Amino acid sequence: MTSFLKWLKPFYEAGFIQLLAASGTLLAVGVALWPHFNRWRTRARLCVEIPKGYTGETIVPQIVGNVPAAIARMHAKVAKLRVRNIGKTAAVGVRLSVTDFYFIEAGKCTLEAMPESQLQPVGSHIEQLPVGLTMLFSVCGCSVHGDAKSGFRVGGAPASFSGGMGTEVKVAFSGDKPPLRPGLHIIRLVVSAESVSPTTHILGLEIGDDVRLRLATKSERRIVRAADRERTAVEISKG
Repeated sequence: MTSFLKWLKPFYEAGFIQLLAASGTLLAVGVALWPHFNRWRTRARLCVEIPKGYTGETIVPQIVGNVPAAIARMHAKVAKLRVRNIGKTAAVGVRLSVTDFYFIEAGKCTLEAMPESQLQPVGSHIEQLPVGLTMLFSVCGCSVHGDAKSGFRVGGAPASFSGGMGTEVKVAFSGDKPPLRPGLHIIRLVVSAESVSPTTHILGLEIGDDVRLRLATKSERRIVRAADRERTAVEISKG
């Protein structure tokens, strides 16, 4: 034993034994933290995809029978976006919420009094979004019923109803969301899911006869940040 200790003495004096002890401690910590790191490494990740130059899609018109020809044409224009899972595990409970609406006019950015809205998926809701696949969400839409138009509303095109006596037919649209006024809207979109950190995306929504959806430009992002700072600014009195 004495000879063995004498053999180890040069390694101890050189600090090699302390290095082994520190390495063993780091290895133990790494083994303990690996499950947490692995869950983070293999987490689901969501991104928003919008085709360049995207214009709202027109849903194929439907013919309505037993009504005058003036209102027999029904169709809708809807702006959609895709959410893709670029992570390594399935995303559960994907949610998209529009939290803020800004209207840009003559270089000024105004916060609109629009309620927070949760966007609905197009088609049947998917509880789990597998890796590499996408979900479609409707951002806004407009219903056209003959000469009557609902205006573009957040979340999708509202349903239309017709009624009346004889040739005088009135058209009404369902839903309590107000139409978006024509012009450039900047919206803040929050994408989240279970066990997925929420991400914020700034989108541009150009409303006219059609709707154009895109990512906000750098200048538009700066305008929104300035509007946010102005909105959250407070005055302090120290007495």
